[in-house]
Amino acid sequence: MGPSSGPVAEAEAVIHFGGCFELRPAARTLLRDGTALKLGGRAFDLLVALVDRRDRVVPKSELLDIVWPRLVVEENNLQVHVLALRKLLGPQAIATVPGRGYRFTAGVEEAHGPTAPGTHGTPPCHAATAPAGDGALMATTGFAPATALIGRGIDGKELDAALREHRLVTLLGAGGVGKSTLARHVAQAAAERFADGMVWVDLTPVRDDAGVVDAAAAATRSALARGGGAKALAAALAPGKLLLVLDNAEHVLDGVVALAVALHAACPGVHLLVTSQAPLRLAAEQLYRLDPLALPDPQASLAEAAASAAVQLFVARVRARDRHFVLDAHNLAAVVSLTRRLDGLPLAIEMAAARVPALSPAQLAAALHERFRVLTRGDRSAPARQHTLAAALSWTHDLLGAEEQVVLRRLGVFVGSFSLPAAQAVCRDDGDDPAHAGAGAPQRIDEWQVLDALAVLVDRSLITPPVGEPPRYRLLETPKAFALQRLAAAADDEAAARRRHLAYFRSLYEAAYEDHLWARRSAADWLDTFAPDADDGLAALDHAIAHDAESAVALAPGLARALVHRHAERFAVWHRTEPLLNDALPAPVRACWQLGFGQFWGVANVHRSRPHARAAAALFRAAGHAAGEYRAQSILAITTIAGTGERPDAALAHMRELEQADWPADLRYLGSWAEVSRLATAGRFDEAYAAGLACMELIRQSGHSGRLFHDEGMMYVAIMADRLDDAIEHGLAGMRRVRAHQRHAPASGTELMLLIAWLLKGDVARAREIGPAVWEAACSFNHKAAAADALTLLAAREGRVRAAMILAGYAAADYTRSATKRLPTYQRCGDAAEAIAAQALSAEEIAALQARGRQWPDAGVPALAFGTVDVIV
Repeated sequence: MGPSSGPVAEAEAVIHFGGCFELRPAARTLLRDGTALKLGGRAFDLLVALVDRRDRVVPKSELLDIVWPRLVVEENNLQVHVLALRKLLGPQAIATVPGRGYRFTAGVEEAHGPTAPGTHGTPPCHAATAPAGDGALMATTGFAPATALIGRGIDGKELDAALREHRLVTLLGAGGVGKSTLARHVAQAAAERFADGMVWVDLTPVRDDAGVVDAAAAATRSALARGGGAKALAAALAPGKLLLVLDNAEHVLDGVVALAVALHAACPGVHLLVTSQAPLRLAAEQLYRLDPLALPDPQASLAEAAASAAVQLFVARVRARDRHFVLDAHNLAAVVSLTRRLDGLPLAIEMAAARVPALSPAQLAAALHERFRVLTRGDRSAPARQHTLAAALSWTHDLLGAEEQVVLRRLGVFVGSFSLPAAQAVCRDDGDDPAHAGAGAPQRIDEWQVLDALAVLVDRSLITPPVGEPPRYRLLETPKAFALQRLAAAADDEAAARRRHLAYFRSLYEAAYEDHLWARRSAADWLDTFAPDADDGLAALDHAIAHDAESAVALAPGLARALVHRHAERFAVWHRTEPLLNDALPAPVRACWQLGFGQFWGVANVHRSRPHARAAAALFRAAGHAAGEYRAQSILAITTIAGTGERPDAALAHMRELEQADWPADLRYLGSWAEVSRLATAGRFDEAYAAGLACMELIRQSGHSGRLFHDEGMMYVAIMADRLDDAIEHGLAGMRRVRAHQRHAPASGTELMLLIAWLLKGDVARAREIGPAVWEAACSFNHKAAAADALTLLAAREGRVRAAMILAGYAAADYTRSATKRLPTYQRCGDAAEAIAAQALSAEEIAALQARGRQWPDAGVPALAFGTVDVIV
């Protein structure tokens, strides 16, 4: 028996199935245990068609023709309604036959009237001029069942709440951030609240603004003549109560705006959800910006990483391809790096996951410098623009105006967050650029046009919205990689942008260092102002070292100070610019560099700090720069505490001549600290300690950030005054400040003094606990001899006297190599260790062991210092 084409008119047609269901096709009713169920119009038509043809597998094409007559729709619409029916009837009610279609399998118990298999005709269509009836789920072209939602639980609840309260909501976010996926979940759940259900319109294929209304009319089955207009569609939908979703609206914003205005005016029962990379900018619009997925911390534990949304998505997508994949200690670092470098962008993460297991996570992370060649395996069911990462970025880029495209590519030179003045300085055109001269030349971009372009780029989610005060922007890593590609293709523009970038950051950090010299800001405020630009300062330094030696040297003092809590990079600034210093450079540039270099090394290496401090003092004196000379003289005064053989009196006298009563406390405290150095150098340690306490109070009042250095100095004088408990208290307080601010500050000197104080007090367990950190820092700061002196006493206190004497020889040799004076505190450690060794070893054995230590390599020190047995092979 084949299907008939005639209409169904038999009122008595009733079908019972599944033990509790009753289907009445003529009345368009489905009951369960006598209670009518809410079922959308299309879903009801599909159910009747499947029941009518229950004796066979019904091809998808046949079902599409029956349920959507005279409409061209995609198969995923069919899948949506099959899922809805399975949810009502049970998962076994409808079977999927892969490659063929669907079959009704619930088992019909009774069929009254002419509704036996093969006799039921095509059900009537809904009215073409209005939405479907109660509870209709309008699944239209472009709608697919939502995939599993990962990491968006809060977003889903907040977006749903926004839809409850507002009739127009725009879900805003970068391309590939997951707007459509979230919208599907929220819209499917929200459809139950609307009598006429939900209509989904994918605007991706729409080519112009006029096509928006046509697409919406087709989706809502409104019989409008093509070009009927937004008001006509609004009039047709006015009686309805439905949720209309316009997905991917960014390329037809004017058309969406026109439709939204018309619907808002005429359709009180219609709620509109728009997904877009840019807002509509309507008064009635409620924006919900979708951020990238939450990222793990760089040093996250396995459990912490597994709890982050970005990692969860990566793991889920990899396991969909390789069920054996697990996040473990071996791949943890690579997965964390991947998700962070992909900025938590779901599209990029899913493309990366598609490369596993052909590439391991570590190999993927290593290949991300070529991300646009690696990330090319998007979901085939997604729009073409999301098949590759490059295509996704190109889609967004091509929607920008010409000026906005230029500003975007120039922003690629920034490596960190940036301020508005920085963006304007780098992205505006030079006033004398010949490329903008003459008829037909491109228009210059000035700082106001840069400001306008930034606003558009924020709207398009290509740069993050400004945060903080003053506000700062950030170009995420993937858009930045895209921008740099575009910039590299415009070689002249790249050279000019990098030249302006260097000029801006040279000027910024030169002015910053001058502020520091005069203490015009508190130290905390200075760091808050200038540290955020340190990454770009380092990038500017790279460019300057290759192209402009003077700018590199000029950048260094302010930049190094901004890196005070990033010691390895701070050290690199001085190490890389030292060879560039020469007498041909301008005197102010040399003076600032030499002062900064002297401040950096200070008492840690007086052999390096004092000559540059003297040169800086002379240059500042010649220039009449009182604050600069004062600071240079303070280095000469304070470093005498390191046993230089000189007295601080002359430098201190110069400081007193220069000092002014109205100078900020943050500058004047240096004179007080020089007085502490004078007393300590004279061996008057009790007086030095009392003077130091007064100086520390002045430092606290000034908000000075260099308290760790002064904690170290206070510990030195306290140890020499045999005030070991006071020394330990200063050290612990300093370390607490470091941890409270979560800063990796140069605390090595403080930790070294703390190690010494604990050893002299006899607390060997506490000393051993921090010993490895002290040695690691000593290698970075190049004061290995001093640390070895302390570790000599640690080994001796633990009874490993042979190891201790080898360490003593190593320390003596390193003092000679580095031409560093041995502080009395370090001497005390060495003398105490040798006294212990003398009780167990002969003088000849001690001498032989120390001779062996003079040839001992740096890498072998930890085995000697922290071993557990006194056996030296």
